[in-house]
Amino acid sequence: MLTNCPQCGYEFDASPGRAGLKAVCPRCKRSFDAFAIGETIEIDRESGDVRKTGPHAPVGSASGRQFQEYRLVEEIGRGGMGVVYKAIQETLGRPVALKMIITGEAAREDEIKRFMAEASAVARLRHPNVVNIHELDVSEGTYYYTMDFIEGRDLGQLICEKGMDQRRAAILALKVARALAHTHSKHIVHRDLKPGNIIIDEMGEPVLTDFGLACDVRAMEGGSANAAGTPEYMAPEQVLGRLERVGPATDIYSLGALLYEMLVGRPPFQAESIDELFKKISEDDPEPLERLKPELSPGLCEIVARCLNKDPDARFASARDLAEALGAWLRAT
Repeated sequence: MLTNCPQCGYEFDASPGRAGLKAVCPRCKRSFDAFAIGETIEIDRESGDVRKTGPHAPVGSASGRQFQEYRLVEEIGRGGMGVVYKAIQETLGRPVALKMIITGEAAREDEIKRFMAEASAVARLRHPNVVNIHELDVSEGTYYYTMDFIEGRDLGQLICEKGMDQRRAAILALKVARALAHTHSKHIVHRDLKPGNIIIDEMGEPVLTDFGLACDVRAMEGGSANAAGTPEYMAPEQVLGRLERVGPATDIYSLGALLYEMLVGRPPFQAESIDELFKKISEDDPEPLERLKPELSPGLCEIVARCLNKDPDARFASARDLAEALGAWLRAT
């Protein structure tokens, strides 16, 4: 993984292992975090190495570029191994989101396999709060698929520093929980729930997107998948590398972290480095919501606290159970 020293600008290979998330510049000897808080990362199951989930080099200028029947308009997202464009499907005259492998024709076999698995996972889902996939194809050696283009803003843009109204937050979390219940019923774990992966459409409905780290839970049980996610929203079993415990309860934890942030304007744990953040997630309890915002309903605070339990077995038994708890709280208030 190439990175630049923040002090002298020297570019070098910084590929730290799980035990050491710091990089040291070979030129000026400056020590710094090789990973930025908020980046999506992956922890190798065998070695424990931590790495970014994909390169960050641009595929190329998008504006006006023709790709098959699609005219690329602008880049709207960039993740682990793919880049997403807003595009116009000229044969139908409609906007779509087009995702292609970020390495294009140079994609490795394992990258193509993972990209195909992501598209296959999304194609199995049919839910009003989950993005729909249209087609999967390969052109000019580049694999791509198209999805609904969701007009709206991501959840992160709606969360202010002090959080949002608790009822509005609970309604959004309820709908995401129902989307997760459907996702889990198809044996899929999202593994990267975060504000940027939930789009609030023009009708105010949340839409779950970006299944780039999604995994078939049966593959997790078989031991072939790595731990992955965005650090602030990763569950303890993810940051500790206990992959045998990663499953639907992991998504429930992440949704709890999202609801926590919706209510108070920040995630449960914050730190200046990933080392420190991982330590807090695995060892500390989050500051109680009722202490940060006394006007919050105790019942809603209890729901969030249960989602954030460090023991997966102590969380809600399923996303459906979480949705029912949120629904009951909404009916009672």
